[in-house]
Amino acid sequence: MKRRSFHWITVALVLATVIVAMICGLAIQKGNRAEQTSDDIFRNYHLRVRLKDILSSVKDAESGERGFLITRNEEYLQPYDAGVKQALDDLDALREFVESRELPSETLSTLSKLVKDRHLELEETISLRRNMEGDEGFGLARDVIETNRGREIMEQLREVIAELLTDLDNRLDILHQEASDLKASHAVLISIGLLVSIGTFVAAAIVTSLERRHRAVAVETMEAQRERLIAIVDSALDVVISVDDDGRVVMMNPIAEEVFQRRESQTPGQPLELLIPKRFHAYHRRHLKEFADEHVARKRVLDGGLIYGLRADGSEFPAEASISRMVVKGSSFVYGNSERRE
Repeated sequence: MKRRSFHWITVALVLATVIVAMICGLAIQKGNRAEQTSDDIFRNYHLRVRLKDILSSVKDAESGERGFLITRNEEYLQPYDAGVKQALDDLDALREFVESRELPSETLSTLSKLVKDRHLELEETISLRRNMEGDEGFGLARDVIETNRGREIMEQLREVIAELLTDLDNRLDILHQEASDLKASHAVLISIGLLVSIGTFVAAAIVTSLERRHRAVAVETMEAQRERLIAIVDSALDVVISVDDDGRVVMMNPIAEEVFQRRESQTPGQPLELLIPKRFHAYHRRHLKEFADEHVARKRVLDGGLIYGLRADGSEFPAEASISRMVVKGSSFVYGNSERRE
């Protein structure tokens, strides 16, 4: 596979990763909005319950008041007292909804005034019935009731609460629809994110497989070239010694083994100076450095003059030599070609 293809595949994978990250961000955002919507729904239901409780508590107080007026039995004032206390507690609980701007402060003031007015009228009738003996107290309490002021207060209270409940029901419908839409869009985003992620992993696996195959082919090609090179070197009639950039022996052909009286298996990693008399070591290092700096492909040692090699038994022999360069596996190798002259 060409490098350009790998470039575009890499770009595609990066783009897919960015898309997945964006989808995850959107999904988190949708999830947060859904959570907020859920909280709003819960608070609206809570407000709805509080409003209905106010009306129910005032009715309980009315029932207790009627029982006391008829019987003058103080036990009937227990539900009255409980209803009044619960109504006042519910009104106090509504303040948190005013602070969160879910309920207008004017509305709470209206509710508080109506409940207070109804409470005062109930207290008035109870006081008249309690303080007057016989039918006189009952008649005075009845006169207060027949003014219909209490009924008008309760009708106003019902209207205000009914209007609030209608608004809450409409708001809850909107919130439920919003929650449903958020849930659907969140599911879609998660599905898209999963598909893109799976696609990205599959693409990455394919790219990795193709890259491994490409490298395997490259390695096979390089090995084949190396084997051909070794075959050429081994079949050469001249001495051939291969060294790396550090001047260490990599390989020797059979002729070199015969001339230097050394086995190839004994020389890899050994400095080339092992095959050169000591008096030529400094010149040899300088010559290799000059060759590396000049970046030429081939150069004769001493301009074709005689040099000396060193056998394993310590004997020397004259020879002519040249060096050339070849790059294998990204490393520069210097090949020395020498002809023995004796």
